[in-house]
Amino acid sequence: MLNITIHFVDKVTRSFQDDIVQNNKVIYYRFHGVPDLYRSPYSLEKLCNVKAEAEANNKVKEAFIYYNNDIEVLAIQNALDMEKFV
Repeated sequence: MLNITIHFVDKVTRSFQDDIVQNNKVIYYRFHGVPDLYRSPYSLEKLCNVKAEAEANNKVKEAFIYYNNDIEVLAIQNALDMEKFV
């Protein structure tokens, strides 16, 4: 078995949920902002759903999350919000 970590990138033209594939104990997410790339914040509901999907897969042991929706410093708040769920 290969130990490959999938890199998820949300896209303005596709639903982020459609991109989630978990096949390893370590996953890596990148949040760029939808619908405005690098500018849009993520709702608490969206962050909670991502956490729930990761936890639903018993193979996942770690998740690394990168927020790149930072034009208006939204990444910091989204990171703090996600930290509350962990």
